[in-house]
Amino acid sequence: IMSTPSFKLANDLIVSAVRLTRRLRAEGRAAKLSGPQASALAAIVYAGRIRLSDLADVEQVRGPTISELVRGLEAMALVRRIPDENDRRVSRVEATARGRELLADGQQRRVAPLAARLETLDEKDRQALARAARLMADFASEN
Repeated sequence: IMSTPSFKLANDLIVSAVRLTRRLRAEGRAAKLSGPQASALAAIVYAGRIRLSDLADVEQVRGPTISELVRGLEAMALVRRIPDENDRRVSRVEATARGRELLADGQQRRVAPLAARLETLDEKDRQALARAARLMADFASEN
């Protein structure tokens, strides 16, 4: 199977995705957040308000790890804990305005250079990349 065209394509896609991720990550380092902190903050911002146990599931870490990450984000005033209205044993977390702003600024720093690069391509190549992005999203969402 390692010599099939599909295997080569799969390998090329992985290598390209890793390189692009590294490049974009370098653009976002000004936020002074670790990778896990940035990921958790993004999950919190997109969720709106999320239980710590659900956040741990999303981030694929254990409860103590997510608690430590959230404590760090709280110390930077990027998130705040909110007791659940129905169950005081449950804690939810939401992003502060500062946390949402930091995430948006980081996204701008990462995405703007890539968008500028895309502007240099002709329409046919941009459409090909748009189709590839949709296909990759479909692949990523399949179990």
